[in-house]
Amino acid sequence: MKKIYLVTREKIFKNAKTYETHTDDLSIYALDGIKRGPDRIISDDTDPLDLFEELEQEFKDLNPTFRADSYAIRLEDGSEIPC
Repeated sequence: MKKIYLVTREKIFKNAKTYETHTDDLSIYALDGIKRGPDRIISDDTDPLDLFEELEQEFKDLNPTFRADSYAIRLEDGSEIPC
């Protein structure tokens, strides 16, 4: 069994004239532009990407006003699978 969860990131613009964005997680987190979905325990032989749509919908239901620009599934070891 392994634990996974969905990580969502929102582009945060630093300067409207040049459209620079915060790209590091610490800056995005400080501006409340990164959120995570609830933990999900899955079997070792389950492909996390098969659950993406379910995780995405669950996140949207819990955070209806959050606009996510990118999604990733984070594994127990801290690695991420971009979605």
